[in-house]
Amino acid sequence: MVWIMPEEPKKLFPIFRNLKDVYLYNISNDSGLDWTLFVLEGAPSLKSFHVKISHHICGGDGFEHNAGSSNVVWEASSDIIKHKNLRLLDIIGFDTEENLIKYIRLAIQRAIALQRIHLHEKEPCEDCDDIYLNTPSLSRTRFPNNEQEKDLLREQLLQGFSSSIEIIIGCY
Repeated sequence: MVWIMPEEPKKLFPIFRNLKDVYLYNISNDSGLDWTLFVLEGAPSLKSFHVKISHHICGGDGFEHNAGSSNVVWEASSDIIKHKNLRLLDIIGFDTEENLIKYIRLAIQRAIALQRIHLHEKEPCEDCDDIYLNTPSLSRTRFPNNEQEKDLLREQLLQGFSSSIEIIIGCY
């Protein structure tokens, strides 16, 4: 496990150039996710990109050392960056919040060879469920529950793209 900070692609290239798979865990949805795409710029050989988003309101993220959630500001070095090898974007902890939909659309725009997107619901947590039950003002994350909602989400994600990306929502 390593802690990373967004860097310029030129600095990352010597370290990331041969990466084929990247797994980013315990990413706070509150801080925004666009910054995670800096990996695409620095890792031209990347084939699969896995992101696990933390939605724990109980504090039980499973990590002893947590950098906390902070707003990470990152801007792509160029709007014309096109990643040519990424085939899979896998997100655990997906919900239908607008910022996640924008994030996936940005990834689709940048990863021109993307073939498959897997979207998984957050992993269950009894402690979080207890907090939700005892605090009615809190809203839970929203995940598409039926085929109609899943089809609408697929349309929303691919709108404006001429793409044949397979979007799998739920089970593997």
